[in-house]
Amino acid sequence: MEILINDQVRTEEVQQVFSTMFPFLKIEVYNRAGSFVSAEKSNKQHDRSLGECRTVHSVGTILLSPQMTSKELEELFKTEYGLRVKIFRKSGKLWLETTLTGDWTLGHQNKEGEALSNGGPPKS
Repeated sequence: MEILINDQVRTEEVQQVFSTMFPFLKIEVYNRAGSFVSAEKSNKQHDRSLGECRTVHSVGTILLSPQMTSKELEELFKTEYGLRVKIFRKSGKLWLETTLTGDWTLGHQNKEGEALSNGGPPKS
């Protein structure tokens, strides 16, 4: 699955594409001031265009892969498109930052999130 990156794409669109592929993970986009741009906050007033959030205005796509690590994806957004993003994993009703597990693949993170949300051990 691909995420289109250009100045007109909305942060909510990036989040929707990401969560379609990884339903137990979420991606949050920082604005230039360093705050998260969350579509969950107050009637989506924080949904912004990527052009408002980034420092590098190149156009392209990011190919999402279950084999990619959280750290690799975050770095790709930063270096190629000037976007600061953070990946979170679902744990019951909470969302945990994946900083300590950044070397895990997105597929593994998603399986862990599913297991933690369904109350059982991860399925191999």
